[in-house]
Amino acid sequence: MAYDASVGVNPPRPTDAVAVKTVAVKARAAGKQEVVISVSVDRDGRAMAFRVLRGDQKKVSAALHAAKRWSFQPCSGAEDCEHLLKFTDYGDASIVQMID
Repeated sequence: MAYDASVGVNPPRPTDAVAVKTVAVKARAAGKQEVVISVSVDRDGRAMAFRVLRGDQKKVSAALHAAKRWSFQPCSGAEDCEHLLKFTDYGDASIVQMID
């Protein structure tokens, strides 16, 4: 039996703009570089110490610079506390997130 293309159902093909955007997003995701930093914070919300837990050594300096500019809520109680920050660099942009 021969295949009849007029009977088959073909899914719609993405436009060139959508295909290009999809490739760019995948490339950016593959090239992202992350650094996780532990920050010791005093009861007044001031960052006292930074410790790199994991990440790309090429991005540690930028991650520490971003962490030093971060604002923290004062710790509850009379003791100091720790927070985890994740610095993600996408090449053309970077994001800092509190992950704890």
